[in-house]
Amino acid sequence: MQAKSDDSIFAEINLIPFIDVCLVLLLIFMITATMIVTGTGIDIKLPKAATAKAQEQLEVVVIINEEKKVYVGSQEVDTESLYGEVEAKLRETENVVVIISADRTIPYDKLIEVLDTVRLAGAENIALAAELKKDDETSPLSAAVEVSE
Repeated sequence: MQAKSDDSIFAEINLIPFIDVCLVLLLIFMITATMIVTGTGIDIKLPKAATAKAQEQLEVVVIINEEKKVYVGSQEVDTESLYGEVEAKLRETENVVVIISADRTIPYDKLIEVLDTVRLAGAENIALAAELKKDDETSPLSAAVEVSE
């Protein structure tokens, strides 16, 4: 009888590292999906409006948070580069709505400064984001109020 040699082929598959990698990928997917669903991840408290309605056109979102920082989408921009960013986005597509989502605590002059810059960049359809006022405040609906000239 021959003894088993140590040179035999290792034929087992170790599943533990494979499961670890799958769980990490699942975790990354869940975090990314949450960020996509909830928006840009920039925390703002929108004002409430009874006339707010959902926008169904292509949109460019300009956000002003409570620290007066301005974002186009999720990219932070200063006031000088806001003009160029909005102008570039408007050149990419036609019939786009620029939605300005401003925290309810920012000063009025900062909102007017951003609104003026967006208009100078060529935006014709501008809306201000607001939460829809409802009698039962269980889940606020984010919508926009159109700005008329």
